[in-house]
Amino acid sequence: MAKKAPTPAPAAPSSPDAASVAKVFSLIQEHSVELVDLRFTDPRGKWHHTT
Repeated sequence: MAKKAPTPAPAAPSSPDAASVAKVFSLIQEHSVELVDLRFTDPRGKWHHTT
């Protein structure tokens, strides 16, 4: 019976660079964004939600 190769770990998220942050803020102003809704799960699978 052949052994399965181990599954590679997902890549660690990189920190945002200044250009990316500036682009987000520029889009927020351009589109008159008033609220940003964030929903995500932490590494343990717990759901988080903030506005």
